[in-house]
Amino acid sequence: MIKVFGGLYKGRLLAAPKGSLTRPSSGVVRQALFNICQGEIEGARILDLFAGSGAIGIEALSRGANHASFVEKEAAPRKCLEENLEKLGCVDQANVYFGDVFSLLPVIEKKEEPFDIIFADPPYLKEWKGKLLSEHILEWIASSKLLKKGGTLYIEEGKEFLFPPTALETEAPRNYGKTFLYTFRSVV
Repeated sequence: MIKVFGGLYKGRLLAAPKGSLTRPSSGVVRQALFNICQGEIEGARILDLFAGSGAIGIEALSRGANHASFVEKEAAPRKCLEENLEKLGCVDQANVYFGDVFSLLPVIEKKEEPFDIIFADPPYLKEWKGKLLSEHILEWIASSKLLKKGGTLYIEEGKEFLFPPTALETEAPRNYGKTFLYTFRSVV
């Protein structure tokens, strides 16, 4: 079980899939993320990529975000995500997309308004077509209209590395044990 740390659903427990298909963001990383972006959450539109149980997007809704969209490919986490949204009564504030992130990003870009915050927690250090999934996410978001001007992309990754140059403003990564949190801002 995963606990919601703040806001309307503070203290509520979220279902998490059993097994090794997902690796939920640790409580330390989630708390740090929301300490960093606390001034950006109220009224925001959130996109939670590789959502798992939906803990990041649900935490954002709990803290005042207006809307969260979730992308998850695996069946067990999808089921937990749907159960969590239903249990908390926030289904009307959410869109859930099932399938591969890279197949769905163009669909989401056409269907939805730009997001204030995008959070990506891909499998750590996993490569696809010769690059880390994290690098593909950064390149895709930087070249798309998914992130609102002035919006922020957060990427959680398993070790420190240098991202390729990007049009997004890059902040120094923050380290939480074996996890690194990268922040990229769309320049206004």
